[in-house]
Order: sequence, then structure tokens, then C-alpha cells
Amino acid sequence: MIAEGIWAKLLWAGLNLEPGDLPTSDSRTYPVELIRAITLTWLFAGQRSDEIARLRVGCIRWQHDGLPIPGDSGEVLARDAVCLLDVPTHKTGTAFTKPVDPLVGKAVEAWQAVRPAQLHGKALGWLFGGMAGGIAVGSSAGALAEPAIGWPGLFQAAATGGALLLAVALAARVLPSTPRPATFPPLAAVAVGYRRLLHTARGQRTYAYVLLNAVLHSGIYTWLGLYLVQRFTLGPVGVGLALLGYGIPGFLLGPVIGHLADRYGRARIIPTGVALAAACALLLATDSPLPAVAVILTALSLGYDMTQPPLGGIVTDLPGHRSQAMGLNVFALFTGFGLGSLAFQALLTAGFTVALTAFGATALLAAAVAATVRGRGRFEEVCRRWTRLAAGWGRAVIHIRSPIGFLTQVHAGEPVTSALCDVLAPVVSELVEDGVCPGIDLDYAVLVWVILFGERAIMDLLGVGWSVGRVAARFADSALRALGARLDD
Repeated sequence: MIAEGIWAKLLWAGLNLEPGDLPTSDSRTYPVELIRAITLTWLFAGQRSDEIARLRVGCIRWQHDGLPIPGDSGEVLARDAVCLLDVPTHKTGTAFTKPVDPLVGKAVEAWQAVRPAQLHGKALGWLFGGMAGGIAVGSSAGALAEPAIGWPGLFQAAATGGALLLAVALAARVLPSTPRPATFPPLAAVAVGYRRLLHTARGQRTYAYVLLNAVLHSGIYTWLGLYLVQRFTLGPVGVGLALLGYGIPGFLLGPVIGHLADRYGRARIIPTGVALAAACALLLATDSPLPAVAVILTALSLGYDMTQPPLGGIVTDLPGHRSQAMGLNVFALFTGFGLGSLAFQALLTAGFTVALTAFGATALLAAAVAATVRGRGRFEEVCRRWTRLAAGWGRAVIHIRSPIGFLTQVHAGEPVTSALCDVLAPVVSELVEDGVCPGIDLDYAVLVWVILFGERAIMDLLGVGWSVGRVAARFADSALRALGARLDD
């Protein structure tokens, strides 16, 4: 038991915690927002250290009259909203949800607002790489085994393997446990969540490309067996060997592709992957020899690995509930798989050459459209390019900076600053058009960008070992938050 007087002091200290209260010998400490969130969660939610350490991004939810609402909703007073804390599985118990003081919710959300962006491209690369590798091995193994055990044997082997895998997963407790909500949202609230995901232009483009990418790859892959039989008169074993390369790039290079997406941006990786798939489809439409076709199929697999995992990363960044976002992603993906197979079948009446050419031309057009980066993608690309350029000239420029303010120079018609403003203004406008940021004054938005991306700050971070990509990504994230963007890390 803690004495009442000591507990009162703890409450006062937690509620009045300031940066100056966290001195260290070397002037470094954890962000005060993090310390405040941990402190208030312990004081007002009664969670133990192992429970607090396992809290995930998005663990705070707000409800009013049983309906989910944003934490910053201006339509509901704070005292009228219910703040819910989702606690994941911990050392001594399962996941659960509990109502907590709104102070806890505000503190946790304040930390989430300044929390450094977490790069998850590499993790997604491992995930989708494993999926691609498993599909490739399974399809080839099935083709090789079918002459020996027949189709019934293949289905029985798949069912047995799936049951064994489930048993091992349950025994090892590797399946994540999710908290059971105190109340289930009505269908109207679920519909609002999906509508929010598709409200912005970025969300619409993302799900459209998930669907289109699935259509293109599924249509081609589904009919590859027949393609190989008709073109090269291969048997089941030959088909299995020819398809063996499909999925290997994702299994071996998935994490590398994810790392490249984190470093150079998805706006570069995704169009390249779509263009690679287009080239492969067009090459398959030609009269290529069997060894070349095997290489083309491997490259086609690489095209999928360069598109679907980065698209999954974008989905997790969309505003809204992350579970709904991924659910809609999976729905679009598997709907595309089915539609692609049917669309390719419809074109097969004119032959493989026509079908593959049509799919390749569609993918080429999609790659060209995807390469036209806009909105947040364009903003991040501008940030990366500026940082890379500033790394070259920054050391010299910081000594000759004008004492006159940036906007003052722009309004006076100074050519260099005016040119920079002319580049930045439409980029920021697209953020508003795409729903990434609320309506903002362009002069203010450009000034925020100029302050953050000053050469002196860039050179300081490069001087302590940061990479150009890391500086650009962190400053871009900070600029978006300063402009009011709602980002889910």
C-alpha cells in the first residue's frame, strides 16, 4: 500500500511533468511526451510495467453512445466521450480492453503525434517474401507430385499440412492475441470506417492499384501452366520445374526490397515493379525459348514483390482503423485475383499472344500513371531530393545566408527564393487536395518546410552520422505533422 500523502505527491508530479524535470548528466533523455504517457498510464490506468511496455500504436480508442469517434472530435465534449485502452497479451494474462481516464488517452496520443516514424518496409518484405516463396514452392511441388499421388492426394496433403501447421502454431502460441472489444460497433460505424478509408484521393489510388496489380499478376500466373503446355508441350513435371523460379526473388530479396522502399520511397519502387511486370508480360507474348521464359517468370515474380508489399505499407498509413484498412486491402487483393483469372480467360479466345499483350500494355499504362507522383508521395520525393542536394552545397551556404526573412524575399521578387516557393507551393496544395493535410495557408506551409529543411539543420544531422534518406524521411514526417496531417505510424 502507498500512503495517501505519497500517492498525492505522485499524482501531482505526474500531472505537472515538464522537460526540465528530466535532467541527465549528458543532457540526453527520453522525450517528455513518452515519459508523460507512461507516467499517466501507470497512475490512472493501473497498468503494470510489462503491460505498458507492450502497448501498441493505436491502443487508445474513443467512443460516444457506442460509436467510435476521433480523439480530437470537436462535436463531443471530452467529459462525454469514453476513452478505451487496448492492452495486448502480456506475461500473466490475455489481451483485454478497459475504460480509462481521458487524461491517459490524451497523453498517449500526444506521444504518438511526435513518435518517430517506424520504417516497416523490411518487415513487410519478409512477410510477402515468405508468402511468395511458399506459393512458388507449393505450386511447383504440386505439379511434380501430381503424377504420383493424383489430385485427391494433393488435396489430402494440403489439408494435413495445414492442420499440422495450425496445431504447431497453437501449441507454440505464436498466433497474436487481440483484445476483445467491450462493445461491438454497429454496422453503420463500420461503414463509416470504410468510407473514411476511401474518402481521400490517396486511399482511392492505393486500393485501385492493389486491385489492378492483383488482376494483372493473377491473370498471367493462373494460366501459366496452360501456356507452358501449349507452347512447349511440357508435362506436369516440366511445368513444375519451369515455375520453380516464380517466388524465389520475393523469398530471397523481400527484405532487401522493403529496405529500399524505406530508404528511397515507395513512389520509386512501385512504378518500377509495375513496369517490370509489363515488360515480362510483353516478352511472354513473343516466341521466346523455354530457358528465357523461365527467367522471365522469375522476373515477373520480382515485379509482384516490388509492388504488393509497398502497397501494403501505404495501406497501414491511411487514416482510419488499421484492421479495417488491412481487411479492405485483402478484399481488394483477392477480388483482383479472381477477376484477373476471369479477364485473362476471356482474352484467351484470341490466343495467348493477344491476352499477354493486352495485360502487358495495361500494366505499362499503370506504371506510367504511378510514376506521376503527387500528394504525399510527391512531397516526400521533393524532401529527399532537396536533402541530397543540400548535402553537397550546405556547408558553404550556411555561411552566406541572408538576414532577410524567406517570405520577405519571396514577396520582394528575389529570384532564388521565389523559384523555390514556386516549386513548393503546388506540392503543398496537393497535400490538401488529397486530404493528407487540412486547408492551410500556403505561405505558412512553405515557411514551415524552409525552417525544417534548412541547410544548417541538415548538415548537423549528417555530421553526426545520419544518412541522407533518414534526414529526409524524419524531416518530411515532422513537416507533415506540423501542417496538421494525421499520420498513423
